[in-house]
Amino acid sequence: MGFVILIIIIGAILILLVKSSEDRQREKEVHQKYLESQEAFENSIDQCKEECDLDLSEPEEEFHDWCRAYSADVIGYNIAGINFRHLDYSHIGEFDGTIRIEEGNPYDENAVAIYRGRKKVGYIPRDHSAEIHQMLENSGGSASCSGFIYYFIDEELRERFAGKIIIGPSESADSESVDGK
Repeated sequence: MGFVILIIIIGAILILLVKSSEDRQREKEVHQKYLESQEAFENSIDQCKEECDLDLSEPEEEFHDWCRAYSADVIGYNIAGINFRHLDYSHIGEFDGTIRIEEGNPYDENAVAIYRGRKKVGYIPRDHSAEIHQMLENSGGSASCSGFIYYFIDEELRERFAGKIIIGPSESADSESVDGK
């Protein structure tokens, strides 16, 4: 009886060793595919930079310079929902835009959309939308803004956009192109 138990234990150990070896092999294959996809991704970004003649290496620094250029009498907001707006590299950089009340938004009854020309690039964050919504209701439903959008790769290697707008004096807002839909 003891011999049978010993055989069963040895068999179980052998099965675990074989399974562990298979798991390590699978992990190596997955890691290799990850490395290949990362390399392909980086190559495609490099190719796009060359084709589009874009310098994406400094956008965060440019963004911070842009933020520092404005005085304390303007109100700044991050652009919420920007990564759901299907932006591309042409949207990177400084812009003059418009904020406008968005009636019927199912997620925020006080939604205020941010436009760069005719392109909706995002929203005023929900925790500030009620006050901005009220301000816009009192001033005709829209106002000019200035903004800056930049591009980065997050820690999960996803392409991301981020940005900020300020509400205040602006050189030339695109309000007529937004209101004309």
